Amino acid sequence: MHLSFGDKAHILTSSFLLWAGGFFLLVGSILCCAFVPQSDFDSLRFYFEPIAVTTGYAAGSEETNCSDNEVTILALLYRFKVNNQLLYGRSYSSEIAVKPGEKVQVEYIVAQPAYSRIEGTRNAPYALWTACFVCLFPAMGAGALYKSLYHSRKTFAIIANACAVTGNYEKARTTTHESDGSTFYRMVYSYEFDEQVYAHTVEANSLSQYNEKEVLVIQHSKPGKAILAKELPETIRERLMKSINA
Repeated sequence: MHLSFGDKAHILTSSFLLWAGGFFLLVGSILCCAFVPQSDFDSLRFYFEPIAVTTGYAAGSEETNCSDNEVTILALLYRFKVNNQLLYGRSYSSEIAVKPGEKVQVEYIVAQPAYSRIEGTRNAPYALWTACFVCLFPAMGAGALYKSLYHSRKTFAIIANACAVTGNYEKARTTTHESDGSTFYRMVYSYEFDEQVYAHTVEANSLSQYNEKEVLVIQHSKPGKAILAKELPETIRERLMKSINA
């Protein structure tokens, strides 16, 4: 059956993965724009390069528009000397506050003293792990979108060269796994085409919506590729079945 652009769009937008992936990608991108630029990437230098510690003096503190567990993150201003060179720095913390003139311990990169921070603080409002965490959301969204697009392309190919067979539920081959307190089932439907037996797997969180026998739509030229007819949008499914039975 020939699919128009509208048909393909209908199949694509009927996918839950598409909407979930788009949501995570959008929200994750917004979070990345908000948090990644203000995350402490300089902390990596303090892990991998030689550092030294010296005594400095606080010049005061300023409130930022960032918070950590509802506590305002402060920008801590300070000065210190290395080889008689006066240097100024700014570090961030929601746990440490300093007063002008107060002594502070400053750690700095030996090769580049301009990279410094007060001990126990960071060089940006948010820790590096914050950037790593928020980047998971767009990555998950992109993964879900890819899976949705891949499944849709498979569906397009099957419908373009389709025939229908009856799938038989193989209860003995059904497996389960737990995730976040919910049980998910991996069911197997076997079907025969040109005297060969194939298997199609279905993943779901409930068995009640599936029958012992289900209509499968397979790709005639590649009979190992199949989808459940009930997974197609109703209007497209009806047209497809009429086309197959014609």
